[in-house]
Amino acid sequence: MGKLPRYQISMDPSLSDGEKLGMKAVAYTGDPAIMVKGVAFNAKKLKFTDAIKGRVAAPVLIPDMPIYRRDESGEYEVVFSKEVIEKLYEDFMLNKEKSVFNLDHISTEVAPSFILESWITTEPSKDKSFTKYGIELPEGSLFFVSQFTDLDYFKKEIIEKDRAAYSIEGFLGMQLKSIKNKMNTQKFVSATTTSGLVISTDAEAMAEGVEVYTMDGENKVAVPDGEYTLENGTMVTIAEGKITAITEPTEEVMDKETVEAIQKAVAPIIAEMEKKFEAQLAAMKVELSNQPAGSKTPEKKESKPVELSAVQKVKQLINNKNTSK
Repeated sequence: MGKLPRYQISMDPSLSDGEKLGMKAVAYTGDPAIMVKGVAFNAKKLKFTDAIKGRVAAPVLIPDMPIYRRDESGEYEVVFSKEVIEKLYEDFMLNKEKSVFNLDHISTEVAPSFILESWITTEPSKDKSFTKYGIELPEGSLFFVSQFTDLDYFKKEIIEKDRAAYSIEGFLGMQLKSIKNKMNTQKFVSATTTSGLVISTDAEAMAEGVEVYTMDGENKVAVPDGEYTLENGTMVTIAEGKITAITEPTEEVMDKETVEAIQKAVAPIIAEMEKKFEAQLAAMKVELSNQPAGSKTPEKKESKPVELSAVQKVKQLINNKNTSK
C-alpha cells in the first residue's frame, strides 16, 4: 500500500468553501471520531486527569503530527503547522462561545466544563505540560486544562468511560502538501491505453528506450511487460519498465481486388445515372432553342453546392484511389 495523500491544514480563506475557517468546539472522547469536517487524533497516552478537582489536561493539537482521516472522499492524512495552530488558537479564544465542550462530537451533549488554562507549548522538557502533567510535547503544541463544574458528571462520563482526550471540531481548509505525488512539479508525459491504464515517463517524450511507469496512489510502479494500444491507435511494447518498440497506426488502404469488385458492382448504377443526366441536359437544350428571339434570358440563379449521392461518393473514392496509384 502506498503512502496516503497528506494535506496541510490552512487558514487561507480561498479554501473555506463558503464557511468561516477555525475551531468551533472541542469534544471529550476516548476514541476520537473521524469527522467529515473536523479533525481528531488518538490521545489515549497523552492525557492527565484529576478526579478530585474534576480536571482534564491534554494536548489539543500537535504540530507536524500526521492525523489519519477517512470520509466520503477516501483515506488521507492531515497535518497542522505551528503557525496554523497558533492562528487557530487565537481565533478560537477570541470568538469562542460560553459552552465549547461536548461528548463524542454530539453537539447536544454539552459537557459542563470550561477552559481553566490554555497555552502554546515551548521547550518540551521545561514546559508546564511536562513539568506539571508529565506530557512531553513538541514546541508549538496547543494544550488545554479544562475544569468541570459537576463532579458527579465528570466521574460518570469522563473517568468511568475514559473520555479524557480532546478532539476539535470546525471547518478547516486543506492544501496538498509536497508529499502528494511529485507529478505536480515534475515535468512528465503520459498516455492512456484503450483499457484505461495511464502510462507516464519523466522523459521529454514517449520513445524507444525511455523508462515508463504508472501510479499506484502516491507511488510509481512498473508497467507490466506486454503490448499496449494507446487511445490514438499507437501500439507500445514494454519490457522491464522500458519502451522497446512503438508502432504508429497505419492508414487503411483497399487492395486491388476490393477496388475492382466495387467498380464492377457500381458500374451499371453509374451508367444509368449518367444516361438520365444526359437526357435531362438534352431536354434543357431543346427548351432553350425554342425560346422566341429577343426574349429575356432567365436570370441566372446562384447555384448551390450539389450534395453527392452515396453512389457518386463511391465513384469519387474509386477515382481518387486509381489516381493515387
